[in-house]
Amino acid sequence: AQLGLSSSRSSDAVRMAEAAQELQKLAPKLVIQGHLMWESRVPSNVQSDKKRLELLHALRMRVLASLGFMGVRKDALLVSLCGLAAGAIIEAKDDALPKAVGSLIKALMTGVRTADMEPMQKSFAESLSLLAYRIHTRPPPNKALTLLTKNMVKYLVAAERVTRQPEASEKSLANTQKAARIELRGLSFALQNLCLRFASCIFEKLPIFWQLLSEPLECASRIGELTDAECAAAVDSMLVISTISESLAECLHSKICD
Repeated sequence: AQLGLSSSRSSDAVRMAEAAQELQKLAPKLVIQGHLMWESRVPSNVQSDKKRLELLHALRMRVLASLGFMGVRKDALLVSLCGLAAGAIIEAKDDALPKAVGSLIKALMTGVRTADMEPMQKSFAESLSLLAYRIHTRPPPNKALTLLTKNMVKYLVAAERVTRQPEASEKSLANTQKAARIELRGLSFALQNLCLRFASCIFEKLPIFWQLLSEPLECASRIGELTDAECAAAVDSMLVISTISESLAECLHSKICD
């Protein structure tokens, strides 16, 4: 019996020793002072895991930012390629243009409005004016030319209104104003090239352009009270005239003043 009791105590001691070793491995910062308690600071392995998570999160944010930047550059590159391809088709003067030129107009207009590099905008503007010149002889109703001319004026006026607003401190509004300044610059190039391309015949060959400029001013010259819309239209017309004044044939200045 004594031998059995001694053996039992011995095995208990062994198990206790093993448990103590396991406890030491699992919780090296555990202190036994009548009861068990953790030290106030977090174990080093947990701190290491937290640091790894922070580094992974920072890396993830950098990757997402890079993907976003590459996505924007991809869109810009696509706009440039489409615009240059459309310009090459238009420059091939020996080849007839397709009957439907909407895709060419869209590609060039997008490039004029959004290309952030000034030389690219100038290139697209020249191609756009050449396209207008090549299709102006088509029989009426020349919907493509009419729509192209109207959109040039409409987008120029809309962009100028945005740039006229006070500088915004909020990032999204600041980006909108930056895009509007780029668009205003490109559309100014487009209208100026249009005037240079058609020279003194621009109002004769593009009657819609003369209509867009003259009607608001004629309305404003009437005796009587003007509505807000009529005043705004007259201001917009003056904006377009000031944009093209240096590119417009000198012989047409008197026509506008009259």
